[in-house]
Amino acid sequence: MGGRIIAPKKARVIQQQKLKKNLEVGIRKKIEHEVVMKANASQPKKLSLLKTPKAEAKKEPGPSSQP
Repeated sequence: MGGRIIAPKKARVIQQQKLKKNLEVGIRKKIEHEVVMKANASQPKKLSLLKTPKAEAKKEPGPSSQP
């Protein structure tokens, strides 16, 4: 059997969805960056963000998910 063939319309829709997702991610990152810069400028104490690695976040539930 041959590989799956995606119809042209479907491929176009998939490409549009990828573009939209990438734009949303970029906008979200820019907004987050601007908020951090404003917070750092107005606060005497440095603001620190906690970022969890994606691989570990999916494996282990956080303390907020426990009853």
